[in-house]
Amino acid sequence: MVNESSKCTILLFVQVAFRPTIYLFEFLLQYFGRWYFIAATGSKDSDVEMFKPMDNIVFNLQEGVVNDTLLLTAAMNIGDSCLKKKWDYRIHSSADVIELMGRSHTKVWSNQWLNCSACIVLQERVQPSHLFRAMLYGRTAHACSLANLISRHSDLSAEVIQTFQTRALWKGMKTFILVPRKKGCDTQS
Repeated sequence: MVNESSKCTILLFVQVAFRPTIYLFEFLLQYFGRWYFIAATGSKDSDVEMFKPMDNIVFNLQEGVVNDTLLLTAAMNIGDSCLKKKWDYRIHSSADVIELMGRSHTKVWSNQWLNCSACIVLQERVQPSHLFRAMLYGRTAHACSLANLISRHSDLSAEVIQTFQTRALWKGMKTFILVPRKKGCDTQS
């Protein structure tokens, strides 16, 4: 468990060219909506340990209630329970920073990490615990999904998942977990 005073940096790798500061919110608009948590990788087992009991994690990113904020909601199936969480992010006037309320900066980056326009890769580094992990999110679910839960979505390709794992390995993240989709859990229910 990371205490709230820990330094946390999250890097967001996206597929488009970065826009000037005044366009940051408009830049982020394309990422609004539903995202499936696909996989996580870390430099050590403890970096991804929290994801092991989870199944069918769904996120929804939308505009926050207060100006210059984003709201991220999640539904995580753990055992027989559907845990709901939410996080508020503040968009800084600085061109590359959004901040998780109560935590350190989240940087928005332009990167060609994956050849997947329907994917987001978050790289998280927390000090002093030395946590270092990357997480893959997709607009579509992966092949382990239940067809009746997400039948309107096609599967995220195994090639994208393999590329994510390989590129993370290049960065020293050798522990990998693919989040299963055996049970239903949704941010809307």
